[in-house]
Amino acid sequence: MEIARFLSISKNRVYTSLHRSKRKLLQEHLRLHVRAYLNHRKGIGAMGKKVLDFPVGYNQAKTWTSIGAAMKGVLNVTEQKGISTFELMGYSSLAFRINIHPGDVDVAGPTAFIWDEVLTKALANLGFESRYVGTTEYQFEKFSGDRLTEAMEAIQTSIDRGKPAIVWDMFVPEFGLIYGYDDGKQQFEAVDFQARQMLPYMKLGQGQLKELAVLTVGNFKKTDPGKMLTSSLQMILDHAYGRERTIPGYVNGLAAYHAWIEAFRGGNVDPFGNAYNTAVVADARRFAAHFAFWLGNDCTGLLHPQEMILLKKAAVQYTRVAEVLTALTCLFPFPGGGEPNQSDQSQQAIKWLTKAKEAEEQGVQYLSQLLEQLLNRLAE
Repeated sequence: MEIARFLSISKNRVYTSLHRSKRKLLQEHLRLHVRAYLNHRKGIGAMGKKVLDFPVGYNQAKTWTSIGAAMKGVLNVTEQKGISTFELMGYSSLAFRINIHPGDVDVAGPTAFIWDEVLTKALANLGFESRYVGTTEYQFEKFSGDRLTEAMEAIQTSIDRGKPAIVWDMFVPEFGLIYGYDDGKQQFEAVDFQARQMLPYMKLGQGQLKELAVLTVGNFKKTDPGKMLTSSLQMILDHAYGRERTIPGYVNGLAAYHAWIEAFRGGNVDPFGNAYNTAVVADARRFAAHFAFWLGNDCTGLLHPQEMILLKKAAVQYTRVAEVLTALTCLFPFPGGGEPNQSDQSQQAIKWLTKAKEAEEQGVQYLSQLLEQLLNRLAE
């Protein structure tokens, strides 16, 4: 206010000028760190260029869950290269996740979870060590130049070891892959759901949301199948029953269905966000049903008959969830979204979401019983 009066200009102009100045200062801060990082690489003889083969597993995943597609792209060049998408989605718990923003069901829901905790656990379930660099407290914090160069080093180290790096918000606020770098041109070779093109080093972490997140896959250690399944089930149930840490303002697990239903009752549902959440969760539950059917029918060497029965029962429930949510995607197609706040459509949505909630609650109960039996048996 005082600056505006002194210069005889509007407050909005002052705020705009200050914002632009802060952005320029941040960019200069980051540029100096990138230059210092590259000078260090040059000094130790590490400057160079390396581009891996395009990660075909990324496109082969065929899922709306961008982190699942990115993981498939990386695992395709590891000891787990034969893993199917439904196995990856199941063992990682991604097929069983749901995150809803109460009131409007905004588009951020599918990625509204604590990445460093969930994703490192997911990869551990699959037998991999991992390294995460980036945002940890989800408050749109301004990251430092040191964090940026740490992320660059993690990406280049991973590529040098033959594995793409998983990166957030490069061309669109979703997860994608960086599979090449060129120090001379100061750019990465990258792909996500939006584009496949070069990403300048300075644009890392400077996407639409200005959040930095890099996940790299490390060493593999073959995991006992029983422990692999129990750790995955524990992760699935912790999410379903709200026992994991969540991002403030979002509702996860079974309680998310109630928040979703209440949003329709409130009449303020965002058409675009609702359509995207519907598409992502419907797609995930199809993988959940496939995963449960596969375990219930093909894992005779791992599971006892009564345990396989529980999985088959769970698969039936998740199939019902997937069918209901798939019908909902027809009512609210992405990206248009339909008319979610129109009375007839909102009432139909409430009816179908209630059915999906009831079926998923039953499916979770079967998985809970399965985990209890497995833990008791493995403890003997």
